[in-house]
Amino acid sequence: MSEKKLNDFLRLEYEQNCFCPATLNEIRVSMLLCKDNEDTWQSFFIHVVDFNEYPQNLRRIMINKQIIIENVNNCQTKEEFETYTKSLNPEEIIFLTAYLSSINNKINQKKMKLSSEQKLAFKWLDDGENFFITGGAGCGKSYLIDAIAKSEQIYKQMTVTASTGIAAYLLNGSTVHSFAGIETGTKSDDYYIRKCEDELFGGIQVIVCGDFYQLKPIVENYAFQSSIWKQYIVKVLNLTTCFRQKDDLQFFNALNELRLGQVSADSIKYMTKRHFIDENSINDEYTRLFFRNLSVQFYNHKKMKDIKHKEFTFYSKDVIRDPKVLALFRIPQVLTVKVNVIVMLIKNINVEEGLCNGAFGKVIQIENDGVWILMNNRENKIEVVNKDILDNAHSTIASRVGIPLKLAFSLTVHKAQGSTMKKIVLDFNENAFNPTLYYVSLSRVCNINDVYILHNNKEQLEKIFKSIKINQLVNGHYQQFVK
Repeated sequence: MSEKKLNDFLRLEYEQNCFCPATLNEIRVSMLLCKDNEDTWQSFFIHVVDFNEYPQNLRRIMINKQIIIENVNNCQTKEEFETYTKSLNPEEIIFLTAYLSSINNKINQKKMKLSSEQKLAFKWLDDGENFFITGGAGCGKSYLIDAIAKSEQIYKQMTVTASTGIAAYLLNGSTVHSFAGIETGTKSDDYYIRKCEDELFGGIQVIVCGDFYQLKPIVENYAFQSSIWKQYIVKVLNLTTCFRQKDDLQFFNALNELRLGQVSADSIKYMTKRHFIDENSINDEYTRLFFRNLSVQFYNHKKMKDIKHKEFTFYSKDVIRDPKVLALFRIPQVLTVKVNVIVMLIKNINVEEGLCNGAFGKVIQIENDGVWILMNNRENKIEVVNKDILDNAHSTIASRVGIPLKLAFSLTVHKAQGSTMKKIVLDFNENAFNPTLYYVSLSRVCNINDVYILHNNKEQLEKIFKSIKINQLVNGHYQQFVK
């Protein structure tokens, strides 16, 4: 009876040409599971009939769909099923796999417990839309991108990219530079222009993810100000369901007010209850976030002195033709480390394995030619690397060979963006050079009790929260699609 119901259901859906792509092997597994076990078949069918919406077909294939369905349903064994599928032509294979894979995707989406907002992204994905996923911190942007990347597709080969190594690692992707073949970006503009396709993005579908309410761009203009963005990113998915702070909704609401520059008196009172003056009362194992690199360096060297182990110092080897470019090197000229110090990798070595710019580890052994660190529960030896700086003629004007590590007992808010942390200590005695930094730093944790805010004066801290203003250009852009 189950097969007859499924046959009727499939016939109706096939007549409407409603199916989306996936891989044949995955479909064979699902089909064989259902054919060999009546309970599994019925359970599979129950999942199927629950789905009322299917993405529109990317290709309409004129074949005898009913005959294919009947023949598949008549297969009683694995061997019969494999023999029949091998007899199908490519168009028929695409037809059979595409519809059944949409069922698999729907089941997987249900297992992942996606919100209604997040499910809309899959419809736009299947419709071939270019779109922008946005929302506040902790609303599941990274989770959704991961779910999309892992979904079954037959027409599309998907690649996840990010602007930094650590962001790429968190998303199981690659850097934009690596994906686009730019690498370190040291070649001339003409070289990259010659590699560009005539069609924007090379004709591929693009899904962009981020939050313009958070850190502002390094250059003045936002991406949404570009004429290319306005022409090609035609849809926006604004995620509003809270995931990171789901067990502390009052904290989530306070953070959202902070993000929008509309902080109420109740939210200020709620956040300032985590105000501390004496930092000695706070566990020094908790991660410290600062707004500026100088503050990070000062705290790191202070912590370094507290560790009772022998110091080892590494000096870089430099060849410099133009001293003005020295500041462009990220690899330190002098690196002093001890066993048990916390360090951060400052160069992408192997993003797939987590050896990426921004990754943290603890020094466990020091040798003459490198430093062993424990990172991602694995021991890795970090050795010297070479970095060249080129001029416009693509000639080397400076070179440095050194260890790509720096102390990391604390870090800047910029480095922490996108991460979820267990406990953080925020030093708000120094003024943020951009008001969005307050929101980004506070939203790294799941609960208000996981944050410690340092400030010498509680009233001044309240004034900071009260005076936060947002970028009106960003706000105006979001008002176009935020309900």
